[in-house]
Amino acid sequence: MIKRFLFLCVLFFSCGVFAVSMGERRALSIPKGQDDNMPRLVHHLTDNIPDKTEQAKAIAVWIASHIAYDHDLNSTYRIASSKAGQSGDDVFKNRIGICSGFSDLYEKMLRQVGIRSEKVYGYVVENAPTQTKAKLMVKKEKIGHVWTKVHIPGRLPLLVDTTWMARGSFGGTKKRHSEMARKREIRQNKRENKSYAHNMKYFDFDYADLMNQGEYRFSTMRQLIKK
Repeated sequence: MIKRFLFLCVLFFSCGVFAVSMGERRALSIPKGQDDNMPRLVHHLTDNIPDKTEQAKAIAVWIASHIAYDHDLNSTYRIASSKAGQSGDDVFKNRIGICSGFSDLYEKMLRQVGIRSEKVYGYVVENAPTQTKAKLMVKKEKIGHVWTKVHIPGRLPLLVDTTWMARGSFGGTKKRHSEMARKREIRQNKRENKSYAHNMKYFDFDYADLMNQGEYRFSTMRQLIKK
């Protein structure tokens, strides 16, 4: 009975381990000191991984699990700052960004391993509650957004949204937030170098699947993009 129990435990654990792809495992096992330099990090993420899709996945998972979404730059709480500082280098350095910064960092890291990609500019449509005198209504709200199309030889392009893969958040909680306080919090965030959960649903996603789940994503031409 005990042997059978141990066998089932080993089987369950093995299935859990192998359910995670090579690229995802690599991204979640970065040694300390390997993530402060972008070329060194990209080398560690992709070394001895011959499959380009797994390389793209490793990079996307690292971004999603180490870069926090900067609500200060995309909310009504901010009172002074522009959306500057969204280059890939800035986002990598500060460990925070919005969709344009996430996609720029992803494109820059992919380029270092010879993977071609391009930004997709468009918008998503979300349900937004609106209070009227008569009742609470729900309207469709268009929100500007950027994601990535990754070109892997021998297969259809991958659609990857590293912003929506990410679960970390930064700022967006204070009505008054000075530039000095913001810079101090950014330095603290960099020192902590946190790890966050990530959502693989938005790696190699399909527009039709998202529509079936109630999520809508369109290009700036207002036409549904096909893979």
